[in-house]
Amino acid sequence: MDKLTIKAETNIINGEVNLTASKSESNRVLIIRALCEEHFPIHNLAAAKDTETMVEILEDKGTIKDVGPAGTTMRFLTAFYANTPGKWVLTGSERMRNRPIAILVDALESLGAKIKYLEKEGCPPLEIEGGNLKGGKISIDGSVSSQYLSALILIAPTLPGGLEMELTGKIASIPYLKMTLALIAEFGAKYSFKNNTIKIEEGKYVGKEFTVEADWSAASYWYQIAALADEAKITLKGLKEVSLQDAEKLFKFYNLETTNLINQI
Repeated sequence: MDKLTIKAETNIINGEVNLTASKSESNRVLIIRALCEEHFPIHNLAAAKDTETMVEILEDKGTIKDVGPAGTTMRFLTAFYANTPGKWVLTGSERMRNRPIAILVDALESLGAKIKYLEKEGCPPLEIEGGNLKGGKISIDGSVSSQYLSALILIAPTLPGGLEMELTGKIASIPYLKMTLALIAEFGAKYSFKNNTIKIEEGKYVGKEFTVEADWSAASYWYQIAALADEAKITLKGLKEVSLQDAEKLFKFYNLETTNLINQI
């Protein structure tokens, strides 16, 4: 294996960095806005392909939606279109058409969704007859992708009767679930998350201007550079000390579950 040596002209770093925006926040807020009765501005959306695809599909008036390789987009939109009146087809790249989505589809069908697999059983493409969902209580494996759970959380406030989810098994990616919960609370939803049960009340999202935070993962590289430098003064723009991306710290800091968290930061 060849070795590569990287050298800098100086070991002193000084400057400002405009970090990329959080894709996780961007995709969730886009779904919330699409479910809201009033359009509201979202500033600093992520430049990630997943987010660009989400914007394009939500603005497209057609009934066939091609997400390409965007996994988050496929999962969030499966729940969104199951809750949107009309007949929709969700498809994607060859790899996407072989990625399992049955756990999410099964959960949606238990809430009244009408979904057909058009090719391989348990995988996209999906034909969705939307607008038949009702709230209620479901049980779902909490060890699977948190994106399945977040997809359900995002549509939950708009379901008649709300939604109660009992998470079985070892819950994966709790910080991402808490990020989703904090975001829906920012737009008026009320919920509780105790033990292994998430309860979300029926209600309406309330639109408001929103700015997506910079991505803490992107910031981590600059921390490494600072650690290796003899002297470093780097200003990273767009971050919050108490961040949605560090949901554990967020919840401990405010000791709150069912309230508007973001406005208190």
